[in-house]
Amino acid sequence: MSSASGVKILDTVIEDYQKLQKDQTLKYIIFSIKAHNGKDYSAIDVHCKSEEKKRSKEEDISEQETLFEEFTEHLREAEKANECRYGLFDFCCRDSAGHPRQGIVFIAWSPENAKTKEKMVYASSRDALQKKFDGVKVIIQATDYDEIDKDVVEKELVRKLYS
Repeated sequence: MSSASGVKILDTVIEDYQKLQKDQTLKYIIFSIKAHNGKDYSAIDVHCKSEEKKRSKEEDISEQETLFEEFTEHLREAEKANECRYGLFDFCCRDSAGHPRQGIVFIAWSPENAKTKEKMVYASSRDALQKKFDGVKVIIQATDYDEIDKDVVEKELVRKLYS
């Protein structure tokens, strides 16, 4: 499968998404557009991911802060390298009655300092990638840290879950 930009979505992307969504053994996945078959910016692949581990809802909530910090640190590293990324995070929070609620958050990370060509390729490939991820509750286009703050993401997820 290729996007409108001609960027191919590799099978590993879909396989790991299944682990995050259906198996719930991954908490996050970071994707990047890489060279493939000798062409720059030609394939979306898994850049890194959380440790594979089956977690209970209570473990999800208790490990949330640490894992979200780990996730955003990968995005900060991309910014330091002047690069864009896509990310998925299986976010768990509590509703007003104290019950655990879960939703997958997609983040298109395009920091201001990224190269113009890279930002264009990521922007034109995003829709095709998002269509592969059924079940995503929140989509965030972020250019700085304030937009991916844990509290901001949680507030947006709660809003989507109850609207």
